[in-house]
Amino acid sequence: MKTLKKLLWLAAVLLCIVSCSKEEVTEKVIEVPEGKVLVETEIVVDGVIQSKTRASSNAGYTTGDGLYDSGDKVIVAAVANEGYELAAFYDKKYPSTNLGTSYEFPAAEPRTFKAEFARKYTITVSASPTAGGTVSGGGTYRSGKPCTLTATPNAGYTFDGWYEGSTKLSSNTSYSFTVSSNRTITGKFNVEIIEITIGFEQWEDQNNHYYKLSSSEPVTTDITVKQWIYYKEENICEGIIEYEQDILIEVTIPKGKTSAETYVNISVGQCTLTSLICTEKAIKLWDGKIINGAKYKSSSNGLGGWY
Repeated sequence: MKTLKKLLWLAAVLLCIVSCSKEEVTEKVIEVPEGKVLVETEIVVDGVIQSKTRASSNAGYTTGDGLYDSGDKVIVAAVANEGYELAAFYDKKYPSTNLGTSYEFPAAEPRTFKAEFARKYTITVSASPTAGGTVSGGGTYRSGKPCTLTATPNAGYTFDGWYEGSTKLSSNTSYSFTVSSNRTITGKFNVEIIEITIGFEQWEDQNNHYYKLSSSEPVTTDITVKQWIYYKEENICEGIIEYEQDILIEVTIPKGKTSAETYVNISVGQCTLTSLICTEKAIKLWDGKIINGAKYKSSSNGLGGWY
């Protein structure tokens, strides 16, 4: 008898488990009483069906579905939650007709409405440095939508590329992609490098020795050249050196200018022969320097004695 009771108890337990499982996996079928009209809704998030009837999800929810008497006024609506937007709301029989956020109609026949929600993402763009130019195209976009970023360099700058962190995405001023996440993208600009040639020249006028520093373009910083020369006075009548000295010649082109000059005045007697000999190639120190968007180089064309 005890064994029989145990078997009956186990059978009851198994029957309950099977019944519960069936209820969980079988989609509920709404019984529609005679004279009633069924209105249903579906929610789709990023292309995936979420639920039916009094539908709600993290993306949003619908209202207005249920059983109605024929002729009743029905208002169905779809509402997006924060971080999502309603991409489309329509009767499944007429998927090409978007109903907006709500729709009113008289109950006459069973109808099913579909609300399609899409996640929204923020695309943040910035320019670096801000003086380098402008960037556009950032904002809030629906998942799966295209986004195009555009960069416009300011005068004196060139566009380097689009970067996400340390990763370079593109070197083009226009960059397009399909939105699938929040992104922070930087448009980087570089100072436009121009080449400026600088050179020295010297000439004599009676007792004055002139020294001129010049550049091919207005310089972007003060350009100073210090040049040591060896000065000697030789008495050719007696065949002796009467005087010798190292002289420092310094010339500076101010920022924004293209030339500057200086001179040395030398007064000597009739039997005196003077000579000035360059002893240092100071102007060469500017070769290859990049300052404020300009790359400098020296030139000796027609500028003898200083190179």
